[in-house]
Amino acid sequence: MKQVFFAFALIISFFLIIIFFTANLYAENIPDKVKELEIEVANLKEGIQNLKLKKGIKGDRGQQGEQGIPGKPGLNGYIIVKKETTASLKAGYYARRQCKCPAGQNVVGGGGAAGTNFFVAGFHMSSSYPTSNSTWEAVWVNASTRDVELKSIVYAICVDKP
Repeated sequence: MKQVFFAFALIISFFLIIIFFTANLYAENIPDKVKELEIEVANLKEGIQNLKLKKGIKGDRGQQGEQGIPGKPGLNGYIIVKKETTASLKAGYYARRQCKCPAGQNVVGGGGAAGTNFFVAGFHMSSSYPTSNSTWEAVWVNASTRDVELKSIVYAICVDKP
């Protein structure tokens, strides 16, 4: 039985020695393979950089293209129209004031301002908007408990009709 065990141990030892030497031979080749790959990567990087740096021959100038279609005309006749009014505005009421563009012009913007009493609590301009192609309107509200003297200013930004 000892001879069988000894034979078995001898066979196992033989296989372990073969595996050990084979692994060492393989491991010895790994640094060479890594070095080869590093050289290939370096060559690829250099090649890419050379591609980026090299310019080709400049080509001939092409023919001029066709004339484009004319654009729409711009805004002409730009003016700001200002309308001021003064009136008493009772507590709890609102006032609407308008400013019109001259004939032949359209409103493209506008606004409003209170010339007086804009520090009274509850008194404020609530809205400002166009009411037609040629009119701008602003609305003031007196939500305070007292009447106020309203000096309203309405602006209309006008341009010539197309």
